[in-house]
Amino acid sequence: MDTDRDIPNKIRDSFNDSLAKGYIHLYHTVDHHLVQHDPVGFPQLGNIVPQLSDKPQVPPSTPDLSTRRLKDPLQGPHYGRGEHVLDLVHEPSGAQYAIVHNLHALAPEHCLVVPCFDPDGEGPHVFRPQTSALTEADLWTAWRVVKAYADEGRETTAFFNGGPLAGASQPHLHIQFIPFQHNRAPGPEHLARSLAPVVSANKPGAQQPGPVPARLPVP
Repeated sequence: MDTDRDIPNKIRDSFNDSLAKGYIHLYHTVDHHLVQHDPVGFPQLGNIVPQLSDKPQVPPSTPDLSTRRLKDPLQGPHYGRGEHVLDLVHEPSGAQYAIVHNLHALAPEHCLVVPCFDPDGEGPHVFRPQTSALTEADLWTAWRVVKAYADEGRETTAFFNGGPLAGASQPHLHIQFIPFQHNRAPGPEHLARSLAPVVSANKPGAQQPGPVPARLPVP
């Protein structure tokens, strides 16, 4: 845990180095659009990224996220050039993780935490697909990354897209991290922070929380 304080700096320095060497493709934002009226009192900053329009509108087929592929780009220990940052271990369980860059980054320092597994299937670390439920070790490791950024005075978003409808494309389980851009929380995080603390309904004088808007503009 003593080395966790170095996580943000190692991610930043490695990202910048890999970007300069052409190992990472960073999608560039050309404009920002501030949405202030929908829903009222919940301003959001939309980033305009023209290069994303080059992606196919509908995937040719729904990716199978439940089985291991013959070629797994997230499988270590030998990663692509400029991809690997560092390794982490969850001591209580022995689970091993790697922090790797997203080589098609949506923002600076866009990275992933991926659990390591034994390629031959003979060891204790088995392959886990993106359709798996997150374990205590997964959540603890993700928290370590988030806390390391917080201890440095920065914040990062952690998110897990656990299926094709959530935008996942790689069957190897992974959690993604994107540091806050322009010192602003992304839409869902900003909404969560705008809500009043939830008080137990069993306590005297407790009030039920108000409704959360179901329709949100894309952040």
